Amino acid sequence: MLKKFFKALISMMLIFMFTYIVNINIGNLGYLSLADYAIMSFLFVSEPSYGMLVAAIPVALSDILLGHKHYCAFNFIIRAVEGYLMVYLTNKKKNYNITILIVGITVLILQVAVDIYLFGINIMLTSLLYKSVAIIISILLAGLTKRVKNKMEKR
Repeated sequence: MLKKFFKALISMMLIFMFTYIVNINIGNLGYLSLADYAIMSFLFVSEPSYGMLVAAIPVALSDILLGHKHYCAFNFIIRAVEGYLMVYLTNKKKNYNITILIVGITVLILQVAVDIYLFGINIMLTSLLYKSVAIIISILLAGLTKRVKNKMEKR
């Protein structure tokens, strides 16, 4: 039990660091961060329900601390879905690259939908551009991290 708690705590700290410290403010559209990369790479929990909370809490806290409270509830739900999907698909032994691609596309669709809801359809292309760049970088970094991890485990 204590081991699970510490794994979850380490995951939350890493996700918070990659969200709060490594970010680029893009005005009303929030900020771009490596939260998705951290969730895809450092979610050290084995149950989807834990994955939901471990992924959602640090990002929602970062939203509040970075001054983007209008995104807090939405990001909590989006990251909960992301955490659930990562753990669920990983437990099903799906191909990791397919898993991060599915999760990344899901998160992108949800983020753009929130921006459209908050700011109207006119913001769609701008939101899609910014959020796509962040998701693509996160997917590439997560894939690279997994490859390095696999090479290190083989030694």
